[in-house]
Amino acid sequence: MENSQFTVEPNTEEPTVSFESHPASPISSPLKVSKRWTIILATTLILFIGTVGTILLRLQNASRRESANSQAIKSQNIELSNLSEPATPFEIDANNRVLINGQLQASQSILLIPGDQPTTNTTGQIYVDKTTGEVRYYNGNEYQTFATTTSLGDLQATLNLVRNSAIVTTLQGASGALILTGSGGLSISTSGRQLSLNLPQSLTVASSPTFANLTINGNIAANTFSFNGRTYHLPDIGNADQTLCTDQALCVLGGGTAVLLAQSSAQLDTSSATSIFINKQNSGNLIRLQQGASDKFLVANNGDTTIAGILGVNTITSTGDLNIGTTNESFTLWGTESSGFIAQDSSNHRVTVSFQASGAVNNDVNYYFDRSASGNHAICT
Repeated sequence: MENSQFTVEPNTEEPTVSFESHPASPISSPLKVSKRWTIILATTLILFIGTVGTILLRLQNASRRESANSQAIKSQNIELSNLSEPATPFEIDANNRVLINGQLQASQSILLIPGDQPTTNTTGQIYVDKTTGEVRYYNGNEYQTFATTTSLGDLQATLNLVRNSAIVTTLQGASGALILTGSGGLSISTSGRQLSLNLPQSLTVASSPTFANLTINGNIAANTFSFNGRTYHLPDIGNADQTLCTDQALCVLGGGTAVLLAQSSAQLDTSSATSIFINKQNSGNLIRLQQGASDKFLVANNGDTTIAGILGVNTITSTGDLNIGTTNESFTLWGTESSGFIAQDSSNHRVTVSFQASGAVNNDVNYYFDRSASGNHAICT
């Protein structure tokens, strides 16, 4: 190798550069490497290699993590305001569907257009029914409706009713599984948790039930009822509390067979008791019969009897002194020619006054007592 140097000669017009070459002299190195420096160099080399290896190992791990992250699902933000509505539906495949192999997350609502129930069903399929407005899903067998506010409210009301109601655990002392059976025309049916007792016929107010051999104990609200082809009318006047007796054993104060009016034949009384027995407990007449609103037969509360008409009797037997008529009324006794008066004393001696004739009767005879003279007068024979 040669040593070169250059010089510049001054010139007023332009500089001139000239080079001169000289032969190179050999270089001599007086440096000698000791054992100490050898150890230092080796140690430094090992540290350098370890540092480089650590850096490479970290780079490799970071590369692996980046590769794994690149294979995972990443969130993708799409600015929808920059998208315009296409003129035709976006065709993805033959079924017009978008497949998302991962989680779909929306920061706002998802719009489902109401429509008819799909004809092709897939488990998990969701749609909005355009008729009912309900959100429905397919569970693999049929479509079910999502719970609504109304249905949840009804369910809550039912739960509150059950919570606040007493639950039957026993029935007349029996518990467990019970079997109810009906009898006498009564049938029992169930629908869910509802138990129904069904009568053989309706007993509503508007219905007309019929019974054979009817026996009623208690209150009955009716003015007319029919039995054995006869119609009976209950009175709607008089005292508010009335008792009808048809059998002495059924009446607390006695009774007997009811007296029927306007019968075509005599009413039979086969008992040995008094046919009509009434014990008057207050004022008022015992018997009062009228015709045309006029009294014809009247038995007062004290027993006085008034008859408007002819009293047809064969014998009048007085239980005491017999009085006929009053001092302010006249009376007439009628009889045949065999009529008479008989008076008998305590010794059974009789005085008889008869109206019999000893011969033929051609004229009417009038016998009278003269009242012009006072005192007692004897009739002499």
